[in-house]
Amino acid sequence: MIGRTARRLRDTATAIGESVRPQDIPPLRLSQPRTQFTGQERYSARWRGGRWLVPIGAAASVAAVVSGVALASQVLQVGFGPAGQQAAGARRTQVALPPGTPKFMVTSLEAKGSVRLVASGRLIAKIPPPVKGFQIEGIAGLPGDRIFYLAGETFVGGQGSRGAVEFFRIVLRGDGKPSRAIRVPGPPVSLPLPISSNGLISIPLAVSPDGNYLAYAISRQLLGDAASQPATITVVRIATGASRTWKLWPAERTQITGLSWAKGGQLSWVGVIGDATVAHGSVVRHRGDELSVVMVLGTAVAGRSLTVNSRLVTYGWQSESATGPSAVLDGPVAGVITSDGETVAAQIFTEHGRRSKLVTMSAANGQIIRVLLDGPRASQADPAGIDGASLLFTLSPRHEHPSGSYVCGHLALDRLTTGKIVQMPFDIYCSTLWPGPPFIAAW
Repeated sequence: MIGRTARRLRDTATAIGESVRPQDIPPLRLSQPRTQFTGQERYSARWRGGRWLVPIGAAASVAAVVSGVALASQVLQVGFGPAGQQAAGARRTQVALPPGTPKFMVTSLEAKGSVRLVASGRLIAKIPPPVKGFQIEGIAGLPGDRIFYLAGETFVGGQGSRGAVEFFRIVLRGDGKPSRAIRVPGPPVSLPLPISSNGLISIPLAVSPDGNYLAYAISRQLLGDAASQPATITVVRIATGASRTWKLWPAERTQITGLSWAKGGQLSWVGVIGDATVAHGSVVRHRGDELSVVMVLGTAVAGRSLTVNSRLVTYGWQSESATGPSAVLDGPVAGVITSDGETVAAQIFTEHGRRSKLVTMSAANGQIIRVLLDGPRASQADPAGIDGASLLFTLSPRHEHPSGSYVCGHLALDRLTTGKIVQMPFDIYCSTLWPGPPFIAAW
């Protein structure tokens, strides 16, 4: 869930990272004691307090730090404030949820998973790492509130150090307690460089409505020399581990940020495509331009191209200044498709990026059907999932805080059938001092 502040931090961090030279990297001093923080300082340093990246080497560490800063945005705290811990139930409230809303939600903060009650945010159970060193970086849930999939990275040290991404299935019992995680068949996804994000990067992950397929996209910030690597989406048959991959041409700023499934093998994906433009309704290669897109991939048809095998739902142009950062002018930044494949709920920017809206649109032609939320309260909407008629998204506060660490929103649901918004008791904290680790929620 990434807001505008995080996007600016991401682009700044990326530009800094690209300017780092080997001679600029100081030697690691692993034996130094940790700095102690109090009050607000403790919160602004919370994501890095003892959970720095795996020290494979100075260059790898710096690259991973930059990657973490680039995507980190918001921190979930249920019953805890930025200045210090409160009693676990001090601020917990019970929300009346519409019929059909999932009872349980699986979340991850600082790469550690937990199961919580949707109505109150109460912790039901922590999810133990399925293998030693497993860092959760992606979560996907089947419709309902019982079956979830975890994507995470493990680090193999010693000679031939490497990172590997693996996938696990968990089933919640009637009381919400998770069963033992079962590994999805198929080989681990090895990363080309010995970099571990240590949970600072999110991996887009989605499970098909029939529960037969898992789709994922590896963050390009985990790849060495990302500009020369094609962005990919991989679909795995859960029963056998057999997989198929679709690719985009290599481009520096290309990034796939969201995946969601509909029936009939339709896979919606959201992202930025570098060196691209739109001609005659199709995305084509064109050096120097960038697009922000929502597209739907037909996974049941032949082909391996993410543009040829996908239809364009909606798009926006991005601009790149001489100093580096790029920003969406008008277009989508996040979106999820309904299981029937007819509607996409998306966050879009208008007025040259100054206004944000949460809308539903036709998955066939991108025409807006309904504006669910408009203005500042939609600034970080980032729709994360749809279960039945309930859309999970982030509701921003009525007024922005100028600095420091603060509650910058709450998880909320929107009933797509009525447009009614229900704020849930999940506070999301942001910091203008330093971004926190990604918070991931799925139902």
